[in-house]
Amino acid sequence: MSVPGQQKASSQKLVPLKIGQAEFLRSNVFVAWSPKMGREIRLVGPGLFDAWLLLEFDPDVIEFCERPALAIGLSVNEERSRSLDFWVRRRSGLQHGVVVHDAVLSRDASIPLELLQRSVERADFACRIWLAADIGRRRIYLRNLKQLLPYLAQQLSPDIELEELLLAHVNVGGGASWMDLVSFASFRSIELVHVAIASLIHAGKLRADLSEPPLSNSTLLEGQ
Repeated sequence: MSVPGQQKASSQKLVPLKIGQAEFLRSNVFVAWSPKMGREIRLVGPGLFDAWLLLEFDPDVIEFCERPALAIGLSVNEERSRSLDFWVRRRSGLQHGVVVHDAVLSRDASIPLELLQRSVERADFACRIWLAADIGRRRIYLRNLKQLLPYLAQQLSPDIELEELLLAHVNVGGGASWMDLVSFASFRSIELVHVAIASLIHAGKLRADLSEPPLSNSTLLEGQ
């Protein structure tokens, strides 16, 4: 169930709730640029920052809202609730909430996972529970995503011509390393090529195994 008085997520475009000054001062707040949303986002704590990275780089996710004005009721009379951390819309049209449960944090220490799971099951909107511990185990993948962020954060206009040339080169050759693409596109500045490669990975047009090997010049890039 959602908390009474709150509108359902499907009824209007959600807007992130503001972080109050008191919470901002006592919390570790990450400020980042979201290329997917085209705006600045603020995330409280490293766990939510990492969860955002998974959404940001998931090509199936076309839109999200951090800190939506929605919550999961934890009891039948909904005297207690747990706010959603994200609202997500996918390419299929599916929409769902995301709660990042971290038993180490005070907000979740008093909410047993079993209680949260039961509450999600009876909610009147779809919601998924992500465990902070599971996200943390993907440290190499997350580190690789963080390496791509500086290129995406430059907010440059897409170089469509360059991106198409890089994709064509990868598809003709059945794959290419990061450095191969930099050498192929030497007619452009190296910084623009890095931005284009990162943008193609972000959009899901180039695939790379970022789960285990650290991102490097030898990282193999493949087409869709």
